[in-house]
Amino acid sequence: DEAGPEERVQLKIEQRVVRRALSQLPEDQRQVIWLAYFYGLTQSQIAQQLDLPLGTVKTRIRLGMQKLRALLIDAPQINPK
Repeated sequence: DEAGPEERVQLKIEQRVVRRALSQLPEDQRQVIWLAYFYGLTQSQIAQQLDLPLGTVKTRIRLGMQKLRALLIDAPQINPK
């Protein structure tokens, strides 16, 4: 299905909000989240690619997601109803 004009605008707004929140994360956390969610790498693949222990990658993803969640909760309403 193709999104209508309103849906496309809403998606663009949401993308900007998420990107802005991501930019506020520490670089090490942003990097692992980016590799996992935008490149689809597994935690093991990220650990191998960055030459980090798997536990470090898991911790960075967990901490980054917690911070991201907090930032998005505090963000202005994306779709007020």
